[in-house]
Amino acid sequence: MSLHRRGASVDEVSAAYTSQVLPGCRAFGRRSGDALHCPLGKGVFEADHVAAINTLQRKGDTEINRYLPYRKVRQVLEERSRQSPPPCLANGQCAVPSSCLRLPRRDPSCCRSANADTTVNGERIIRPRTFEYVG
Repeated sequence: MSLHRRGASVDEVSAAYTSQVLPGCRAFGRRSGDALHCPLGKGVFEADHVAAINTLQRKGDTEINRYLPYRKVRQVLEERSRQSPPPCLANGQCAVPSSCLRLPRRDPSCCRSANADTTVNGERIIRPRTFEYVG
């Protein structure tokens, strides 16, 4: 459905699973906070950016409309994924568009430090001070 407001058009689309499906290969990724992991281990992507790309691609989708229940949306997406295998299986290259933001791989060495109780993933944890009351 397209609306016109103040000279701009507004298209309503279903947001179901937009941040969980990788654009390009249409495979369901694994969410971990703001990160979306490729099920084949080909990369880690920013989930919000993936959702924005998928939302733009849904604009012309006649099968998934704004009011389709989310369970039906998942069925449609799974059926599309089954119809054609992910391109990354066929040629070994990730099919997600290069414009999609990839998150950097974490360096596992930063997780191990001499003072492991004060760092997590290389970030320093500042603990609140404790005070003793003398009475």
